[in-house]
Amino acid sequence: MKVSGTQKLVPQTEEGIQEIKWVKADQLNKYKKNAFPSVVDVLELFVKK
Repeated sequence: MKVSGTQKLVPQTEEGIQEIKWVKADQLNKYKKNAFPSVVDVLELFVKK
């Protein structure tokens, strides 16, 4: 996943999401423990590529 330029990221607070940010693939492990299981599945597929 990549993005160019600046993006205004808006957390979906009604889902309990308080913060969102772009991180490098090698930093994902520290965020997985607080992520929804379906998000972890997507992240793991991304990292395998």
